[in-house]
Amino acid sequence: MEQRFSTQEAHPADRFAYWREAVCSSYVPLDCATAESHRFHGRIDLTRREVLSSSQVSGSNQTVSRRLHSASMGEDETFLVSLQLKRTGFLEQDGRLARLEPGDFALYSSSSRYRLTLPDDFAQLVLQFPRADFLARLPSAEGLTAVTAPRTGGFGAIARELLPRLVEALETTPSQAQHSAQQTIIDLLVAAFASMMPERVTLHSHDQLVLLRARSYIARNLSDPALDREAVARDVGLSVRRLNEIFQADHSSLSRDIAQARINRVAADLANPLYAKRSVSEIAFANGVTNFQSFSRLFRAKMGQTPSEYRASLSSAP
Repeated sequence: MEQRFSTQEAHPADRFAYWREAVCSSYVPLDCATAESHRFHGRIDLTRREVLSSSQVSGSNQTVSRRLHSASMGEDETFLVSLQLKRTGFLEQDGRLARLEPGDFALYSSSSRYRLTLPDDFAQLVLQFPRADFLARLPSAEGLTAVTAPRTGGFGAIARELLPRLVEALETTPSQAQHSAQQTIIDLLVAAFASMMPERVTLHSHDQLVLLRARSYIARNLSDPALDREAVARDVGLSVRRLNEIFQADHSSLSRDIAQARINRVAADLANPLYAKRSVSEIAFANGVTNFQSFSRLFRAKMGQTPSEYRASLSSAP
């Protein structure tokens, strides 16, 4: 079934309200915000299929957020993949941040919070498929959300090249071959994500659930300067030592995850037109930073630029 949503069909004063309804109708219940609703434009060309739905999305700057209350509304849970076609987008989930340049893609889940930050005149290809089926093939998938697929080598690089062409080919694939063709695309995604971090595939399901719960707590409480290892451990009901062992099995640590999550959130907020009038330090303090100079050094060590340089590089991006 094919659907098209275009803000050109709505009165200028109603276009952003129309867009919010279109986004929720096309995917899952979401919150949308934009810096300039009075001049907003957007378009979704959606094709719903038995296994794999796809859409081409383009439009004005916006943030699209999956909130906790939305993620618990009971609709069918799905995984999504966004492949950036134009401009630079950002995807946050589970304390991780994927920066999506044209050709990049990343995985995310409708079952927990996520946020997409998209600039003016962006374009994306979005794929959506059942979460349970994907987890049956790749049990570690929840640990691979908001991680940019590699640009060179392996199945990630192959998928970058083939995904748009394979999705386009579905339009002319005979009905009797549709199911197999859609499964082939999902198999390619499984191979791409499994090859990115094969060491994570070995995590036990219980430990993965603990990681998800801990990272969800971290993401929800980043604005609290008192967020620390003890607070996270209390929330999941484990000792700091035991929880840190689980993080170490995932090649991280509690302290490192909290710090990285703050860096990711600040980076995404610096890219968000809604916060264009806020200073860099205001954005940092709003995300629980207490020592801006120390945070700026850590940000530079992780991102290769200071927060101010990072914001400037985004504003000059094509």
